[in-house]
Amino acid sequence: MVKRIAGILLALLLLQPAMAHYKARYHVIVDTDGGIDDFRAICMMLASPEIEIIAITTVDGILPAEETAQRIRSLLKQFRHEGIPVGIRKSVTGRSETGSS
Repeated sequence: MVKRIAGILLALLLLQPAMAHYKARYHVIVDTDGGIDDFRAICMMLASPEIEIIAITTVDGILPAEETAQRIRSLLKQFRHEGIPVGIRKSVTGRSETGSS
């Protein structure tokens, strides 16, 4: 009985570094237009211990920016990551459209 308890304690001591808090290797800001590929990438990044999403911005694209932001917030709530800020960027103005031939 004593050997069994000692074995369990030894196993717990050896596993302690594996259970320590893991610091993310990459810190990412995501910019999405609401495409399904973006949602899949966000899900994969949320599941990875090596990636920390700092913020998510939405732009007009496949979906309007407001709708994309609403869906992103819902996704973050489902995965319990509500602390990630979600920003909405309207269309960019003042950009010169010059074409070169």
